[in-house]
Amino acid sequence: MKKNIFLLSLFLLTTFVTAQNFTAKIIDATTNEAVPFASVQTAEYKGVISNEEGFFTINLEDLESNELKISCLGYASRTITSKAIMDNNYIIVLDEFIN
Repeated sequence: MKKNIFLLSLFLLTTFVTAQNFTAKIIDATTNEAVPFASVQTAEYKGVISNEEGFFTINLEDLESNELKISCLGYASRTITSKAIMDNNYIIVLDEFIN
């Protein structure tokens, strides 16, 4: 009985801890390839950078608002809500921008 309670509490604890992170992928609109090293701004002075495969992970506690601002050299900047990212299967599409 104690073993079952321990396993249940361990499961609930890991679910709670992992529910605080948000992982998504940034891709190019025309080639569907990953956009490496894109800037993901979560607040005025907070954010992360995507890795070489286009993935990034943020802590949901860092979000001051529900929006993320994505920018990368050669692409149009985009502001998107976390709900829109979830609805799009955690994929963010950036359009090329040539100035």
